[in-house]
Amino acid sequence: MRLKTVFATLMLMSFAHAQESDEVLKLMKDQFMFAEKNMRIMKQCLEGANTLAQANVCEKAFSHITGDESDPFSNWNGELKKEALKDLNYYLDTVAPCIKKAKTLEEVSACTPDNN
Repeated sequence: MRLKTVFATLMLMSFAHAQESDEVLKLMKDQFMFAEKNMRIMKQCLEGANTLAQANVCEKAFSHITGDESDPFSNWNGELKKEALKDLNYYLDTVAPCIKKAKTLEEVSACTPDNN
C-alpha cells in the first residue's frame, strides 16, 4: 500500500488536466474524495485481515480500484496491521478533512504529509 504515492499521483494528475487554479483545486479535491472512499474500503478490509493471505486480498483489491499496482505484502502481523491502519487513519482523519476545508491550492498543499 502506497498512500503517499497515490496522493502524489492524484496531485500530478490534477495539475496535468487543469489550466486554471480554481479548476486545479476542484479537480484535486474531487480526486482526493474518490481516493478517500477507496481508503475507507481498504481500512475496513485490513481491519479484518489477520493473515498474510487476507492482507494481500485487500492490497490486490485496493490496487485494482486505484490502478496503482503495488507489490503484495511479504509479511503481515499485528504490528504491521497496526501501522497500516495508523497510516490510513491519518489520511482519513487528518488529511481528508483538511482538503475538504481547503479554499486554495496553498491550503491543499499544507494538508499533505510532506508539508506537516
